Amino acid sequence: MIPAIDSEAILYQRRLQPDNQTRMIVLDADGISFGVVVKAATEIMEIPAESIHRPELAAFHKIDYLKGIANLSDRMVMHS
Repeated sequence: MIPAIDSEAILYQRRLQPDNQTRMIVLDADGISFGVVVKAATEIMEIPAESIHRPELAAFHKIDYLKGIANLSDRMVMHS
């Protein structure tokens, strides 16, 4: 059993209503495993830590749950 975080509760202050698209993404951070429940997931990828950078925009420093951004060849991915 692992703890799970409701992404809707963190981002929108409301509980996620599970349906057939709801997924739990299991993450491992420094040896601690936990799940993040999301409304839907279309792709799961592993991004090397060295590719994630802290945004320097002032507005991002006010958002506690956003840890960094990775710029990939075809998209930008936010790391929380």
